[in-house]
Amino acid sequence: MGAIVTVVYFDDDSLARIGIARQPLLEAEIAFSHQLIDTRVDPQFAAWHFVARGRLRGSTSVLPAILQGGRVADVIDTVGRIIRGVGFDTLRGGVLPGEADRRPWSRLRASREQQIKAALHSYHQAAIAPYWRQFLAGFNFERSRLVRVAEQGGPERLLADLGPGLRWYRPVLSLLDSVAATLHLRGRRVLILPSLFCQSGALLGETDDDHVKIIYPMSSISRSIALSGLAARGSCPLPELLGRTRAAILCGLTRADNTTGVAARWGITPATASRHLAILRAAGLIHSWRRANEMQHAISPMGHALVMSTTGAVDITSEKSA
Repeated sequence: MGAIVTVVYFDDDSLARIGIARQPLLEAEIAFSHQLIDTRVDPQFAAWHFVARGRLRGSTSVLPAILQGGRVADVIDTVGRIIRGVGFDTLRGGVLPGEADRRPWSRLRASREQQIKAALHSYHQAAIAPYWRQFLAGFNFERSRLVRVAEQGGPERLLADLGPGLRWYRPVLSLLDSVAATLHLRGRRVLILPSLFCQSGALLGETDDDHVKIIYPMSSISRSIALSGLAARGSCPLPELLGRTRAAILCGLTRADNTTGVAARWGITPATASRHLAILRAAGLIHSWRRANEMQHAISPMGHALVMSTTGAVDITSEKSA
């Protein structure tokens, strides 16, 4: 799918009605991930790519008919209808996105409906389902990050922080999509939807009377969390993400402590502890407050999401491993 710029015009009402999705959109992850199966992928996806291709073994050869070609929004809509059991004859225009000869689906139903459903199920079981719990961990961390950005900077800061594939310049958000489009929101609600496998951006629901979904690629750290379940057994990606000492400090702050206590617990100087705590606080992973003459620190909801989403997190909270 070629990438072209889609332009979305916001007004004050739409800016005030921006929300953040509470869960991933399964059909979008299926559609976007399938685009990566037969391509060279970013190193972050290498382990997933290797395992998923090994599990598939050619069992989804009929899927390109619905998962390649056409508008991204239509492909996602098609997958959503299939996995929710909506009849194939209700697809837009009676045809499948990407179908080479564009024949009405009614002529294809007898020979291909069950085949496509089975292939989609096989693909989901091989490439998505085994990792969905960890995918959710990455999504939840990304959502926590977005909530923090919105709380600190408002809706425009949120739109400006969606990554390099999307650009906010009031009142316009531009994103790379499969087709060129211009959309004036005129007060409609906007739902921001982080995606693990999306590589640029996508706009869903342009014709919806109520709301529009803007899909964007989640941040690199959130992707690392989402894909950490494919790391070697017993490994923990948290020290690689934060550094071993900061990872240990973060895990230890499930119970509040002061700077002196953190330093004593992990065998570092108060100045070093203060420096590590400042970095964790700037990242939104802890929050700090003053009590009498001491600074107290505790893990934040965003920090908790990160710790709970990484495998082996309990191991690094032991003082022996500091």
